Amino acid sequence: MEQEQKLWELLGKELSGRLTEKERPELDILKKQFPEAARQYEILGSLQFRSAETPPERKEELLGRIFAAASDPAEALPAEMPGPPRWRKLWLAAVPLAAALCAGAWFWIGNGKSEDKGWSTVQTRKGSKSKLTLPDGTEVVLNAGSSLSYAEGFRDGAREVRLNGEGYFKVAQNAEHPFIVTTNSVVVRVLGTEFNLQAYDSESKTETTLISGKVEVTVKKEGKSYLLEPRQKLAVVSNPPPAKTGPAAVRNEPAPPKVALLAADTDDRDSSLTAGAWVENRLVFNDEPLEILARRLERWYNVEVEIQDEALKQTRFTGSVENEPVSQILEILTTIKPIKYKVTATKIIIY
Repeated sequence: MEQEQKLWELLGKELSGRLTEKERPELDILKKQFPEAARQYEILGSLQFRSAETPPERKEELLGRIFAAASDPAEALPAEMPGPPRWRKLWLAAVPLAAALCAGAWFWIGNGKSEDKGWSTVQTRKGSKSKLTLPDGTEVVLNAGSSLSYAEGFRDGAREVRLNGEGYFKVAQNAEHPFIVTTNSVVVRVLGTEFNLQAYDSESKTETTLISGKVEVTVKKEGKSYLLEPRQKLAVVSNPPPAKTGPAAVRNEPAPPKVALLAADTDDRDSSLTAGAWVENRLVFNDEPLEILARRLERWYNVEVEIQDEALKQTRFTGSVENEPVSQILEILTTIKPIKYKVTATKIIIY
């Protein structure tokens, strides 16, 4: 046991850049002595720690807390999981900072900006998803190309997180401390509930879909709050500022967002909610413009999609697929609408 603890200590130093040349031979010997631990470390090696302002001893402390909880073997996901690269899940059952992280995710502490000091962030790459348990027991699944940040004081009751992307939340009950999710356009406030929130900074539309419980969604630019019941969604479409005209044009403010409280989208086959279907690796698109669908394909499969026909971007598609490669989805789209596509070494071109 003492030797294995020494191994994790040296691995922490290696990952934080503090391993000396004198210690490296000892590390190599211990890796051979404990192959299972070495395998777990290889998976952790796919995590990137961004912490330019974090002292080395702080990095090592955090790494040690992660490694100390990494006694359970990594669980490989099925081979039919959609999209390259194939991702694996590493369950870190007792880590206070992030109880579960995907190998396809990045994790870092702060970034030197004053407004972000003391915040921890988990970010998923395109083509990956990640699952984590926050210090209060709240479970979150992050979709591809998403990030979630939370403060170090989270455990003490300040249950506030920031989301850029899409997340599926199962919020732990705590009547004294509401759980708050902040995005660019909305603030979601809950006590204990289950909901899906899609809010990519790069997109104009934000959707909050309630699965169970109750949530209060406040639209920032409107200043109005909406109380959602189960199987309802709040869609918010932000408007860009009008284009300036003439050299002396004054700065134009964007129009107020369009807000709609609607019944949540359901699957015609079984009336299940389509929001959150991505957690079960189902790609559901309901009367969705090809331009938006293409962005989802880029995130899901880590590919670049170019639509050469401007009119084609607004062509709408409806369908549902599960665990299909991107090539199969493209074939399905051609059966729904008369589109053509070609795959090059660097991108998918639809025309």
